Amino acid sequence: KFDGELANDFFIKINSDGELYFDGDEKEEYRFKRDAYSLRSVNELSESQKEADAEEVFYYLKEGKGSKSTSVFGISDDYSTEEALKIMQVRYYMMLNKFEKYMPITIATNVNQKTVAAINEYGSEIPGVDILTETYRVYTSSDVYAHMMGYTGLISTDKLTELKDSGNENYSATDQIGKTGLESELEEYLHGKKGSKTIKINSNSETEEVIEINEPVAGNDVYLTIDSNLQEAAYTLLEKELASILLSKIVNQRTVGPFESASDITIPIYDVYYALIDNNIIDITKFDSDNAKKYEKSVYNKYLAARDNDFARIRSEISVNSKSNASTLSDEMNEYIDRIYEILLEKNILVNSKVDKDSTHYKKYKEGTLGFSEFIQSAFENGWINSDKLDISEDSFYSTKELYEILLSYIDNEIINDKQMAKYVYKSMIYSYNLTGNEICIILMEQGVLEYNESNVDKLASGSISPYSFIMDKIRTMEITAGQLALDPCSGSVVVTDVNTGEVLAMVTYPSYDNNMLANSIDSQYYSSLLEDHGDVLVNRATQTKTAPGSTYKMLVTAAGLEEGVISPGERISDHVSFTKIGNPPSCHKKSGHGTIDVVDAIGVSCNYYFYETGFRLGTVGGEYNSNVGLEKLRKYAEMFGFNSKSGVEVSEYEPQISDNDAVRSAIGQGNNAYSPVQISRYVTALANSGTVYDLTLIDKITDIDGNIVLDNKAEVINQVEMKNSTWNAIHQGMNTVVNKAGSSVNKLFKDMGVTVAGKTGTAQQVTTRPSHALFVSYAPYESPEISVTTVIQFGYASYNAADLASQIYQYYYELTDTDVLIDSNVTESDADTSQHD
Repeated sequence: KFDGELANDFFIKINSDGELYFDGDEKEEYRFKRDAYSLRSVNELSESQKEADAEEVFYYLKEGKGSKSTSVFGISDDYSTEEALKIMQVRYYMMLNKFEKYMPITIATNVNQKTVAAINEYGSEIPGVDILTETYRVYTSSDVYAHMMGYTGLISTDKLTELKDSGNENYSATDQIGKTGLESELEEYLHGKKGSKTIKINSNSETEEVIEINEPVAGNDVYLTIDSNLQEAAYTLLEKELASILLSKIVNQRTVGPFESASDITIPIYDVYYALIDNNIIDITKFDSDNAKKYEKSVYNKYLAARDNDFARIRSEISVNSKSNASTLSDEMNEYIDRIYEILLEKNILVNSKVDKDSTHYKKYKEGTLGFSEFIQSAFENGWINSDKLDISEDSFYSTKELYEILLSYIDNEIINDKQMAKYVYKSMIYSYNLTGNEICIILMEQGVLEYNESNVDKLASGSISPYSFIMDKIRTMEITAGQLALDPCSGSVVVTDVNTGEVLAMVTYPSYDNNMLANSIDSQYYSSLLEDHGDVLVNRATQTKTAPGSTYKMLVTAAGLEEGVISPGERISDHVSFTKIGNPPSCHKKSGHGTIDVVDAIGVSCNYYFYETGFRLGTVGGEYNSNVGLEKLRKYAEMFGFNSKSGVEVSEYEPQISDNDAVRSAIGQGNNAYSPVQISRYVTALANSGTVYDLTLIDKITDIDGNIVLDNKAEVINQVEMKNSTWNAIHQGMNTVVNKAGSSVNKLFKDMGVTVAGKTGTAQQVTTRPSHALFVSYAPYESPEISVTTVIQFGYASYNAADLASQIYQYYYELTDTDVLIDSNVTESDADTSQHD
């Protein structure tokens, strides 16, 4: 045995229940089967081969089952399925690999010294097998850079085929290749060139002569525009800001209670207790292990009793004659039943492709007026149920109710081991006070999430420390993070640019992950945990999330209004609160209105009414309002500022979306405008420098190993926005007013800072049941702009919070405070005015 990792990922996997499955999509599955059945093309697969499941292909490869041939790999039945799968994985890549025999194949990596010694000792008996020392990528401050840098991994068979088909012979099956991020985008620069040795061998495969040697060429060095200190500081400050918002919103209550607006939403401490289980920070699978600790065992025993009770109730509610439906059941019971429905889909018992989504039964079930029992029985009658996996005799006839009873037995067996169902049981225990916050806190220490402290354990057990206070303190000291809880808010981004060059100085996304665990060879257990994480940690928030820009769009609308002549710098418009010139009138966020104001003050106080009027006028021709006309004019200016294309950064990025719906609402950054933070950053960069629109860049230069310049990179100018000086003045003065006018919502954050910042707040509501997204765009110094800072906090309640984060970044960048204290101090509760809408 070796204490290493098999190098090549195999398409057949085995789950915790011992079931074999294919790991990939249909196209990948067909390509795997093409090779497994030794065919030249996917088109040669028979229908039975296409439909073969993982178990059938496994046994075909293991012993020729299902074919007329003898055993394919000849793997003995003495091996367990797990062992046979590993042997099959090695032999598959040795025997079915389609590349030249002289090209090396990596079988295993990170092998221990015993394996090295064994191969060296028996080398004469296993010709062609050798131990090689290779270099590996190691990323420092990996969580801070993970999404930007990406990671490397072993080249896939398909990628190798693609490269060879294109004439690129510089790769072999053992090579590492960039998988994501800059590692992938800059692969051609980073890879280098292989060396080679041409030799003459005799009939015994012994070397007779070395004919030619070509030395390898090292890959190039890439220098980024990123300020590493700023990048790391911004990441920490963002994490602290999220913690600060949580501290201001977590309340010592069991439930949320009623609220009038999303800004009033609080976070009950019981939601925090459950979040620790739901997001796998507490590992419930350890509760019944041999190494389980005192409180883990105690809680598990309570769980078993609660599970039996809850599952009995579930059985009653979905029994064959049950008429219960979603509208008559509790939220807890609906959650259980919804999970059962998901299991049936996941296991392909209920065949999603066969379900008639237009049928009355389906619609009523989704509406909550038809119960699970009645719906699934109708699914049997309509042929939507795959009975092959149920214990049904082919020689007998069953009524629908009898079939449903068999399915209920199947459900009983499935839910008993389903992790999500277990989580729901623990959730029920928490909210019914059967699992206490004290026990949750102690288990955090038992499992090593928090440092074990005997004194704290005793105090929690005796009740002399409340679990609410304990958890709040751990959030304050960052021992429990927003990313771990995955509650609103738990994510955000920061983009800092040099406004005079288009270089990105920082591009932060939170939460993040350790790309060292995915580089070189993937830690499959860690990767699975990332996929299950409710914080969507693999998403680059700076480039792969889109939100309405909200009021940060009002400078663009100002440009459109002034340049198109529908408003003028000195014109004053009265805010009547409700804009009644269109149907379904929208209202200004200030219920008493802002009075009569000009465009500078309209930006400064973020008057929605003023910009509704501007959008309306843009769409008015000959006294008649046409929304499409207004939208086209808004699009014109959106395109001028680069909102019709990606930002230019050299990593994967979503396409922007310019609104094509409702010119009036689009004029306050709503409609269906949707941009990523880095696209908004390019826009504010152009505002700061008065019109130069860059394709932003992360790359400074690329050199060869000797330091010679291979690429001296500069951000490309894609447009120069030409506008009247009066228009630019109005925009800049308005942004200055937002930040620096006495009484503004964010003035106290920037007052007497030591550098003058201009900016604009913005909020964007996604749904009424969750907090709004918080945005702040800015640049400094106001008198001679150098940098822009764009902060976006998903579900961050109010723009004040995004502005607070930006103010700290400016303090750090310009060293306006003790930066060590700024970074290292404990978190304080936010004093945000969460009722503020802009």
